[in-house]
Amino acid sequence: MGKGVMLDRRQLLAAGGAAATLAASGSKAQAQARTITVGVFAGVVGNTVNDKAVPDFTAANPGTTVRMTTRAAAEAYPRMLVSRSSPIENGGMWNDTFAALGAKADLFMQPDAANIPSLAKVPRPLMPKHPFGIPVAVQPYGIAYNPDLVEKPKSWLDLFNPKYVGKVCMHENFWDQYVMLAKILGKDEYNLSVAIDEWAKHKQNIGVWTNSFTRLEELVDKGEMWLGPQWGGFTEGARKRGLKIAFAWPEEGCTQQTIQACVTKGGPAELSQATQRFFEYWLQPNFQTGLLTQLGLSPTNPDVPIPPEYAALEGVIDPKKPTKPLFQYDFAYVGENLPRIRREIDQKLR
Repeated sequence: MGKGVMLDRRQLLAAGGAAATLAASGSKAQAQARTITVGVFAGVVGNTVNDKAVPDFTAANPGTTVRMTTRAAAEAYPRMLVSRSSPIENGGMWNDTFAALGAKADLFMQPDAANIPSLAKVPRPLMPKHPFGIPVAVQPYGIAYNPDLVEKPKSWLDLFNPKYVGKVCMHENFWDQYVMLAKILGKDEYNLSVAIDEWAKHKQNIGVWTNSFTRLEELVDKGEMWLGPQWGGFTEGARKRGLKIAFAWPEEGCTQQTIQACVTKGGPAELSQATQRFFEYWLQPNFQTGLLTQLGLSPTNPDVPIPPEYAALEGVIDPKKPTKPLFQYDFAYVGENLPRIRREIDQKLR
């Protein structure tokens, strides 16, 4: 069974003109088009699409091929905005923030349940608040720590413990730690200044700023940093790879982080339909089990069995029985206000 054609960002830009020509060529192109272009994240997630979902889809849909472009959501989103009349991809993989921003900007179309029958199985609490995203993986965002150096954190406020001066690793490009702190302080994502001000009282605890979840894992594993806000699935995946790291679900709860598949508006109807049928395979056990065992990302389809060795892990969510507090928030509002939020963090915490 064949796999998809993988393009990187530079190849995507080169292919953009051809994609625009195809989209603009009307009914003749629609009749001839048999290739769907889908954007995916680089690394293990994109590789799992290519290794698991693409062969299953193409076996069931002979004559349709998949061309995948690897890109980051933050890089792809501005290009999608300026190419909406002739989209550079028929659908793609997005995080919560850019899926919500794209939904608000009218970039996506609502999927047809007939093309994605497994979508109806996804529990309502795991679905985004907008109707355009197909959640294909989920993980909590809580606290990672080195169990040899730190007692398991019970609360988000434990990050302020004076014992951890210079030992907290903080993400500089993620904001959920402020969202949860605002909630604890009686506010919400619309009032993150109160959380940033509270962090300013304890900023001596921050030893390293990072823009990489793997860097945080490495620092905690080596004991250079002891703990920090982190994604639960990635943490469990790192522990499975032998790193000295563990995940804590604070008593106040975690934020919910999903990978969403979204179908782009404006492309030929035949390709939009084929893209939706392809996304059905992102909800199937072969793909979702691959993400669980390789990255620690939890399935969203309750029919996907969770192996016993994963079921007991704190950073793994069972979609059949999610029991611990897990929160979504207004991702689009936070995304739209990131420049202001970044400036405030830089001014008060760094």
